[in-house]
Amino acid sequence: MNDELAYFNEDASEQLQMMESALLDAMDQGANSEYIGTIFRAMHTIKGIAGMFSFDEIISFTHIAENLMDAVRNGEIELDEDLLILLLQCKDHVAHLVNFAVASEEVPSDVLEKDAQLKKVIGEYLQIPQTQSSSTSSLLEPTQKSTIWNIEIILKESFFQTGMDMLSILSFMKKMGTIESITPHVDNIPALAEINPLYAYLSFSIVFLADVAQSEIEEVFEFVEDDVELQISKDEEEDGVFL
Repeated sequence: MNDELAYFNEDASEQLQMMESALLDAMDQGANSEYIGTIFRAMHTIKGIAGMFSFDEIISFTHIAENLMDAVRNGEIELDEDLLILLLQCKDHVAHLVNFAVASEEVPSDVLEKDAQLKKVIGEYLQIPQTQSSSTSSLLEPTQKSTIWNIEIILKESFFQTGMDMLSILSFMKKMGTIESITPHVDNIPALAEINPLYAYLSFSIVFLADVAQSEIEEVFEFVEDDVELQISKDEEEDGVFL
């Protein structure tokens, strides 16, 4: 297992452990906003880091589980004992998906069958037709209404040493919306004799169309935030936010 997969495995396992603790506490003491928030954030965070590695099975499942917890957060669905048991099953299922992902193994048919069964039950809570809940593309497809985001990215010299790459980041962004254009800037590339192959010299301007909040775009860069300078702004705004 390389360093990046080890990091993914560690982070996902930590999130699943926090989710399990919150679920068991909710069973014992009753559901409250703190437990609900912890369960939601676990699914949301795992979906985000899985997106960086294009683990589509994990993205698909955690997306619909996240939607379920969002409905609970909004008071649309009650977090009763039956739902707590279902969420524990979801937690165990995501753990299995993570194990197959980090081992670079194909998900076996019995796990895929369990995946479909859990999505069906979650879809019934959310009143989603089964044909939609079992489809990765329909879950991740952006809506017709999109905000135009201008994203400026400057790679710090250490970027390549993190083990991440821009293709992984762009791949996850494409699941959130549409990359309208990418303009690379090469002004800082030194003469060939002075180039250090371990250093990054590029920067990029991206026009991104997506019906998402700025915070969701920032989360895409969460794992490289110390190795990039990032500016994000809406098309009609002049000032962005720097990380």
